[in-house]
Amino acid sequence: MVLNTSGGVWKTAGGQSGRGAWFPDAPDDLFVGIGARGKLLYVLPGENMVVVSMGETAAGGVHAVWSSIKEMLEA
Repeated sequence: MVLNTSGGVWKTAGGQSGRGAWFPDAPDDLFVGIGARGKLLYVLPGENMVVVSMGETAAGGVHAVWSSIKEMLEA
């Protein structure tokens, strides 16, 4: 699911792009907010976790940040 707003985009773990799920290895309750200039917000209610990236994230960085979060969850 993709929830578009005037200021950015919200994505869920089960959301689809033209090439499959955005986050196929994520918990079902993941929400991701993608804002201007790479601002990112990851909400994982089942883990009691919120991760915010206020810096400018390079193209494709949304998945790189998710990889780092996933490593934290597996530790």
